[in-house]
Amino acid sequence: MGRKVGKFLRSKGVMERFAIDTVVRPSQAEPGGEVELTPFAIEINVRWGGTTAANEILRRLAIEVQKDEKQATYFVEGQPIFYTSTDNCKSPRLASMTVDELMEEVSEFLHPVGGVVGRGIVMHMLGGMTLDTPKFGFMAYGHSRSEAHDFYVRVMEKL
Repeated sequence: MGRKVGKFLRSKGVMERFAIDTVVRPSQAEPGGEVELTPFAIEINVRWGGTTAANEILRRLAIEVQKDEKQATYFVEGQPIFYTSTDNCKSPRLASMTVDELMEEVSEFLHPVGGVVGRGIVMHMLGGMTLDTPKFGFMAYGHSRSEAHDFYVRVMEKL
């Protein structure tokens, strides 16, 4: 999807970074099984997008990057790293929580889980906790798509 949009934008004279906002529908046949992801493009922004934080953190965690024509895969100590993220995590429970209480609530999931780099969550946009309808963002990292998805789901269920 990104290459097609990039070629189109280049044909129109765009010379900068762009971001494609997507909604991704995950499906998992069984818990712990392979997670299939189906992306749907909803908007194109000729600027840094909402996943910039997740990508920048991933880039800083990784020691090695392998690229081919379709994707880049990031590795730490020989293990690939995958992520699932949101910048719009909302829950009725957040209205009664401080940032410190939120951090305590999800502390078991904070990166690096078990001391293993590339496993766990990294939170951002915590300033959103002061809004009338509190929200924050987080990235769930794992050494497989399924592990990243499971961290994401477990945090959402906890809230």
